[in-house]
Amino acid sequence: MVPESELMAVAMMRARSIAAKNRYAVTLAKQSLNGCESLDLKRGYELEQSFTVRLADDPHAKAAVTARIEQLARKDRS
Repeated sequence: MVPESELMAVAMMRARSIAAKNRYAVTLAKQSLNGCESLDLKRGYELEQSFTVRLADDPHAKAAVTARIEQLARKDRS
């Protein structure tokens, strides 16, 4: 819940956060959510996993995973 007086500021903050993400990843996430909405749990999970596999093949996603692993490794060493 967000107080009405803060609604626009919070909405804009969330919109900027989404806009900063990889467009392909956001598109797949939206398609996954829309597709799973009317499915039972098992079929919804299977559909979601198919989108995960598609995203895992994206070069930007691979670079993001590599960067995160390196970030965690640096944090672990400090």
